[in-house]
Amino acid sequence: MQKIYLVTGRTDMRKSFDGLMDIIRDNFQMEPFSNVVFLFCRRKKNTMKALYFDRDGFVFLQKRLDNGKFQWPRNASEVRSLTRQEFLICATCRF
Repeated sequence: MQKIYLVTGRTDMRKSFDGLMDIIRDNFQMEPFSNVVFLFCRRKKNTMKALYFDRDGFVFLQKRLDNGKFQWPRNASEVRSLTRQEFLICATCRF
């Protein structure tokens, strides 16, 4: 993977592959088939999904916290690029 994009704001976690790809295309004019990871977070900030294309198909990951919340930006109009280190911090930090 070349980049990791954190989709800020709230995402409807009922969405699966197609719904998340629509968000990537429609809201951010980006191509989900590129070599990047897109991260999405639920309104309650206790669930995060990751979507990326891996040569021959999409990989779809989900993490739900039993306790605590992910630290997640509120600005819904931006996609922010993350380093791998920032991603690891985002995936493991709670408050």
